[in-house]
Amino acid sequence: MTILDALKHIGIEPAIFISGMSGAISLLTKNSKMTKYEKFLTLLSGGLSANYLAPLVAKLLNVDPSYQFGFAFIIGYTGLKGVELIITGIYHKYKK
Repeated sequence: MTILDALKHIGIEPAIFISGMSGAISLLTKNSKMTKYEKFLTLLSGGLSANYLAPLVAKLLNVDPSYQFGFAFIIGYTGLKGVELIITGIYHKYKK
């Protein structure tokens, strides 16, 4: 089993995860006061948030699945605030 297979086995799509981490890296260039630990957690949370939310956003918006990489970058860049906005949007869409 390769590393990629192992990641996919636990639910991580490497290309989407890396897209989210790329967004998080862009975010980190704006804040130099973070500790190394905070930077690591920002990268990890950006990648994981994007991994699980980008496909959902693409499906909810009824767009081509290839757009999920762009959504992943945006989710990684916006961090937890972006996750909050997505959850709020989903809540309002389905609230009846």
